[in-house]
Amino acid sequence: MCSSDLLSGLSGDMATLRQAAASGHGGAGLAIAVFRHRLRQEIGAMAACLGGVEVLALSGGIGEHDGALRQELADELSWLGDYKLRVVAADEEGLIARRCRIAAAGG
Repeated sequence: MCSSDLLSGLSGDMATLRQAAASGHGGAGLAIAVFRHRLRQEIGAMAACLGGVEVLALSGGIGEHDGALRQELADELSWLGDYKLRVVAADEEGLIARRCRIAAAGG
């Protein structure tokens, strides 16, 4: 079980959590809130280490498909100043294929 399963008592799938939270499921709302808190925490730490942020790239299932999360982050990270929020399509299968070709070629 992942932490959002434990927090929500329901699922670790963000789409499922969003739907349940919209229907008033308290555990789902808590899991989403904790996820966003941790995400802001990590982004803040990286911004501090880098001395600022020019581009924030979101990828993977949640980053690519959760428009509500992107809007929440844009609202909650306004303190970062001017930065661009970008969605980058994940291509895990393509990356694996490219790495296998390199390995097969002896690289």
